[in-house]
Amino acid sequence: MPNFYRDNPDLVFQMRQVDWGAFVPALESGFQDPADTAPRSLAEAQETYEAVLELAGQISAEVAAPAAAANDAEGARLMDGRMIHAQGIQRALAALKEARLLAMGLPRRFGGWNLPATVTTAVLEMVSRADAALHSIVGAQEFANVVNEFGSEALKQRVLPRVAEGSVGVSMVLTEPDAGSDLSGVQCRATLDPAGRWSLNGTKNFATNGGAEILIVLARSEPGSTDTKGLSLFVVERGPQVKLLKLEEKMGIHASPTCLLAFEDAPASLVGERGKGLHPYMLRLMFEARLSVASQSVGVAQAAYEEALKYARVRQQFKRPLIRFHPIADKLVRMSVELQAVRALLYDTAQSVDRRSALRAVGGEAFAAADRQADLLTPLLKYWASEMANRVASEAVQIHGGYGYIREYPVERLYRDARILPLYEGTSEIQVGTIIQPILAGGLGTILDALASRVPEGPMKQALAEGRTLLDASIAALAARDDKRITQLYARHVVDSATEILGGLLLCAQGARSERKALAAAVWIRERLPRIRMRTELVRDCDTTVIERPEALL
Repeated sequence: MPNFYRDNPDLVFQMRQVDWGAFVPALESGFQDPADTAPRSLAEAQETYEAVLELAGQISAEVAAPAAAANDAEGARLMDGRMIHAQGIQRALAALKEARLLAMGLPRRFGGWNLPATVTTAVLEMVSRADAALHSIVGAQEFANVVNEFGSEALKQRVLPRVAEGSVGVSMVLTEPDAGSDLSGVQCRATLDPAGRWSLNGTKNFATNGGAEILIVLARSEPGSTDTKGLSLFVVERGPQVKLLKLEEKMGIHASPTCLLAFEDAPASLVGERGKGLHPYMLRLMFEARLSVASQSVGVAQAAYEEALKYARVRQQFKRPLIRFHPIADKLVRMSVELQAVRALLYDTAQSVDRRSALRAVGGEAFAAADRQADLLTPLLKYWASEMANRVASEAVQIHGGYGYIREYPVERLYRDARILPLYEGTSEIQVGTIIQPILAGGLGTILDALASRVPEGPMKQALAEGRTLLDASIAALAARDDKRITQLYARHVVDSATEILGGLLLCAQGARSERKALAAAVWIRERLPRIRMRTELVRDCDTTVIERPEALL
């Protein structure tokens, strides 16, 4: 029987490399949780994780994937002000609900599994491989974690058991028609009446899964404020005062409802403290969302790669299969190797998120270091993974030739689905802008040093050391310019080189345990080192024509 966990050797390999002992005991309170379903040891916890992954892999392959094309054709619908999921989405959600695989990270006292981010990320990767639209719905359930972390006990008791049970859906509602990447422009108003009750008024758009019953909304709570310090975070439960005005017609992920919402004196519950809606509450949500999109990206890329490989093996041209043509084989190898490199960073980042969670109660420098690492790697990963998914999906269409453009073949849908990934939860440009300053300040060096210590001595380590020297030269050249315009213009070159060194280090470290990984690392380094050299020259040269004379070229 098909199973998206067992039939993906690279995903299984990544799970075997996880250092569970570094964070699971702390996340499980020393295995003292009295719940019947709680593990009593690290070994028992790992058995639970393996069972969860097997079950998620089965549901993804047997229930979700076969319905993906029909879901895409049917899409979500708006009926009498209510959002209706495609039939295949409904069946998949029902199967996941029965398996208790919705809101997996919530504590057991609310009905969750208390799973670490590393496991939930793997589950979401498999869900996305089955259907990227389904991932958008299932992944949104994890946004309830912000209520668990910052909400009052009364709010938790009212909301979280229903989320964990799967009887209600969740949506993160940020964007407004005039406030997209710049959330300081949020104008949705939160008003506190004399009785201490909050209500919201305003319009929100691009709300993924916005037809859900539980809406986590960013709104302006401080009258007269114009910056992000005047924003607070609220939970709104769907009712008559929440109007679902429209479902957007999108290029892809048709079965994921993207909604235009209006709040008309909608009752709301404050999450945490006033004025902290963006910092730190929404930023925590956004970082979680970026990890989720990275898992979605890897899932879409895996599906596209599998379709391309299958097609290349059976499609005959000039009396031989496509895969025997070296340019086609080269495409497939590059797709596979980059997918492996990004997946390695995905689970390395997920572990850094788990280590941060495990250390939060202790605090101190160990927590601060884990926090900095997770904050830097998450947007970098989201950027790289989403761009990689588009490259892989595009090559999958190319390998199919004209048939790749026909809806009969899944790669047509996967190509459309992939296009949203560098756009939502922060565009690629926003991710690069987020991480370039920490990189220029030396924040990446510690991470690269730690990874390099895991790489065996030899020619590949020496090649990566050369790449690191070139990256440091690019960073130094930008820092020396000390010009915000130049930094913005050339930041992507630096970040791209950083991703390629990260990928090489991770593949080399894993190559010590796997001959296949060692070969992938060698292929990766041979192709990527010349690109790093080229980018370093571009940054050093630092042509400013685009800054100084753009109109002359337009």
